[in-house]
Amino acid sequence: MIAETSRLILRELHPDDAEALHPVFSDPEATRFALRIHATVADTEGWINAVRNGYTKHGFGPWCMVRKSDLSTIGYCGCGIVDVEDQREYEIGYRVLPSCWGQGFATEATRAAIAHAFNDLSLLRLVAVIQPTNVASVRVAEKAGMQYIRDTTFRGVPVRLYVIEKGGSEQGAGP
Repeated sequence: MIAETSRLILRELHPDDAEALHPVFSDPEATRFALRIHATVADTEGWINAVRNGYTKHGFGPWCMVRKSDLSTIGYCGCGIVDVEDQREYEIGYRVLPSCWGQGFATEATRAAIAHAFNDLSLLRLVAVIQPTNVASVRVAEKAGMQYIRDTTFRGVPVRLYVIEKGGSEQGAGP
């Protein structure tokens, strides 16, 4: 287990999570702002395998979000490494099944993932790259304590850059 909140468990992803997670990569509403869409469960399995390789290489990656009340997989949340404006950054990312939207799960998981990143992984800075029209994701980042820094582009898409640093400052360098 990576982290636990009052309603969630964050744990490493396993190949058998692919079926439950596939909708966050394929549902038209869930992928409206996605840069990565999976046509098949096998695509999601491939992503999970890549994430698991990241656990070995970096010691972290996106984690499975499990609802405690019924032990169902409802999404993922966690850290990755991305290049933003030619700078390597640690990114926090999250997705939740549409049936669980509006219940605060993404914010709860993001707060726990940020705490884990700062306290257990010794990361000093996390970013989120969010499309400006993705109002729900902006709200999650802000509720988790992230600050808007500026507009930029990411993989050719206009985005807003949000940052949180250990100790609360949004200034500083990435990894």
